[in-house]
Amino acid sequence: MNTNSKKTMRTMYRELNLSNDFIFKKFMSNEENCKKLISEILGKEVLKIEYPVVEKSLKENIDSKGVRLYVYFKGDDEIYNLEMQTSDERNLDKRSRYYHSVMDIENMDAGSLYGDLKNTYVIFICTFDPYGEGLYKYTVGKSCKEVPDLDVDDGNHTIILNTKGKKGAISDDLKIFLKAVEGIFDLSNYSAKIKSEIDKIKMHVLWEEEFMFEQLRERELKIKAEKEGMEKGMQEGLEKGMEEGMEKGMEKGIEAGKVEAISLLLKTMSEEELLEKGFEKELIKKAKQL
Repeated sequence: MNTNSKKTMRTMYRELNLSNDFIFKKFMSNEENCKKLISEILGKEVLKIEYPVVEKSLKENIDSKGVRLYVYFKGDDEIYNLEMQTSDERNLDKRSRYYHSVMDIENMDAGSLYGDLKNTYVIFICTFDPYGEGLYKYTVGKSCKEVPDLDVDDGNHTIILNTKGKKGAISDDLKIFLKAVEGIFDLSNYSAKIKSEIDKIKMHVLWEEEFMFEQLRERELKIKAEKEGMEKGMQEGLEKGMEEGMEKGMEKGIEAGKVEAISLLLKTMSEEELLEKGFEKELIKKAKQL
C-alpha cells in the first residue's frame, strides 16, 4: 500500500462514525456496550450475556447464502443478532425471516424438540425509516388475521430502530444512541461515553491497520470480481459469436446447395417452369450466374 493511499484511508478512518460496520463492530465487541444497548432496546436489564462473537457466519447448508451476523451473542434463553443497515434495499422483512431460520437451525441440536428452540431477536439499526411512519422503534411480530388481537408468539422477534424517528416511547438513552449513530452528540453522560468509545476505536493503531487491510482486501475482491465478470462476458460473447457463425455458415451452405441443384435443373427446364414449381426467383437468378 503506497503512502498516499495509506494517508487517504487513515483520513477516512478518522471520519467514520457509529453507522459504519467496522466501528459498530468494535463498539459492540465491548460487553458492557452490548448489555447497555440491549437493555435499552428491550426495556429490561440484561444480567448475563456471552461475549459477542463478531461477524460469525452461519449457513443452513453448503448451498445456503451465508449470513454475516455483525454482533452475535446468547443470553440464558435468547439469541440476539444486531446489524447496522445504512441503505434501504426494501428487503428487511425477508432478510429478518431468513436470519431467524438460520439462527434456529444453527442452534438446534439433532434430536432436540421444537419446544427447546430459544427465542431469537433480530435487531436492525437503520439510518432510514423503513416503513415511513416516523417511529423510533418498530417491533414486528405475528398475529392472526381472523383475530387481530391474538398475539402469536413463536419466539421470533424483529425490532427495527430508526435513527430518523421522531415519535414513539423509547428511553432517553436509546434516543441518545440513535443520535450517536448519526454522529450527533450532546452533553449527557451516555452521549459522552459513546463518543469516548468511538474516539478510542479510532485511536487504536492495530484496529486502524485492520480497517486498512479490510479496505484493501475488499478492493482486491472487487477488482477480481470485475475482472472475472469481464472474462466471463468475453467468453460468452465468443461462444455466442461462434454459434451464430456456425448457424450462418450452415444457412449459406444450404443455400449454395440449392443454387447448384437449380443450376443443373436449368439445363433441362426453363426459368418459368422452375418458378411454377415453387423455386425462389432469387435462387434461380444466382444459379443462372454459375
